[in-house]
Amino acid sequence: HTSIAIYYRDEIVGWLINHALDKQTVRYTCSFIRPDLAKVGGILAGYVESFARSRQAGFVDGMFVTPLRHPAMIRFAERWFGPWSSFVGQTRGSGKILTEVSILVAKE
Repeated sequence: HTSIAIYYRDEIVGWLINHALDKQTVRYTCSFIRPDLAKVGGILAGYVESFARSRQAGFVDGMFVTPLRHPAMIRFAERWFGPWSSFVGQTRGSGKILTEVSILVAKE
């Protein structure tokens, strides 16, 4: 109930996805805003709403993670969330395209 969708002219243009880690801590895990709205601060209103919902839900601690492939968002999180959050960090990932052959080999 702290994650939100961001609407503009009745269209979803962004989102913020959060996860409760425990009764006190919420992790702000993923956010997106349509690129043409990013420079006008469209996501900031989303964060303000999400923070308000987090407080109403009883969370008193927040953590922020950002994928390494988004350096501008890392700088944003460190500047604006770093001074008051319990953790600001980066995530890494890897992937593998599964083919029918790799699935069959894994089952054997």
